[in-house]
Amino acid sequence: MSAHVSFLAELERRDVYKVGAMYAVDGWLLVQVIRPMLQIFQIPESTQRGLALVIIVGFPIALVLAWLFDLTPIVSGQAKLSSADRGPQSMARQENMRVIRWVGLAAMLNGCR
Repeated sequence: MSAHVSFLAELERRDVYKVGAMYAVDGWLLVQVIRPMLQIFQIPESTQRGLALVIIVGFPIALVLAWLFDLTPIVSGQAKLSSADRGPQSMARQENMRVIRWVGLAAMLNGCR
């Protein structure tokens, strides 16, 4: 049981969950934007299917890359710090991420109608 729990904790530490969520949202958004453009330019339906297939196949690849490279420290330019060490700049970033999540949720709900 502890190996299972430690694996899930390692997934969270490496931000694999976040990468999966961001990939899913970005893929959905890309499809929502590209689909009307392909229809306007009368691109064949097989191209639309190919785009969807590329997005689907890319999902596990993105998860594996998130696991292997653990890019969070590289992207942020610093190692992960505890919440006490982060300071006001990190608080602003957390607030920005909260706003982005709400906008993404609103866009998804609007697309479902």
